[in-house]
Amino acid sequence: MIAAGDIANAAPVQTREGAIDWQTDLFLHKVNPELNGRKLRLSDTSYIREWNAIRQAVNQEMKPNITECAGDQYWELYSYDGINGLPSGRRPASSFDRIADAIFYSRHPELAGRSLSSSNSALAREWSQIRQAIMIEQPCS
Repeated sequence: MIAAGDIANAAPVQTREGAIDWQTDLFLHKVNPELNGRKLRLSDTSYIREWNAIRQAVNQEMKPNITECAGDQYWELYSYDGINGLPSGRRPASSFDRIADAIFYSRHPELAGRSLSSSNSALAREWSQIRQAIMIEQPCS
């Protein structure tokens, strides 16, 4: 899990587009540790499809935030799972649900537009593993 403040410090570019790309790379590598942080190659078609799906979701969830912790304006997601690792209550953070959906459905395009049913526990477990892997704390909390 990324510690509070690491996002603001680690993302060198704080334009909106730069922040979206940085977050997209972060999520892609969190759910695909086999990449070992390497850049994608043209032959990595499934990873590229996943990166594009993540980027689209992150783009929809990104908002500006002006705070003292980052010095100036920086970009963050609309909702986070908690502050300093504490759960935010019963409601999961919708930003991460949307990003997990983007990753899951890019891996399973045949399921696009359909909700997961409880009868398919393997797919539900896969979605939950993706969701757990991308969980990060709110920066500057």
